[in-house]
Amino acid sequence: MSSLRYGAEISEAVRKKFKFFIILSVLGFLCLLMRVWYLQILKGDGLRELSENNRVRLVALPPIRGAIKDRNGEVLVSIRPSFNLYITPEDSR
Repeated sequence: MSSLRYGAEISEAVRKKFKFFIILSVLGFLCLLMRVWYLQILKGDGLRELSENNRVRLVALPPIRGAIKDRNGEVLVSIRPSFNLYITPEDSR
């Protein structure tokens, strides 16, 4: 008879722990949902604008070279300015 009572007490303790775990999990999930709602709905437009303006592009610049001269100091090859123009569709709006 006492072994049944002991089993019932363990079962009740397990139920309490399980109920506590479920409540804690639901509260944590609700906190995450509230944070996602805050970031997506309330702050979404501002954060989207910040991310669009925060784009970083690496542009390779050609090295600036001087004129090539012979041993007498006469210019064999000189540099002439040249320009490259690139348009990115995302930035042309």
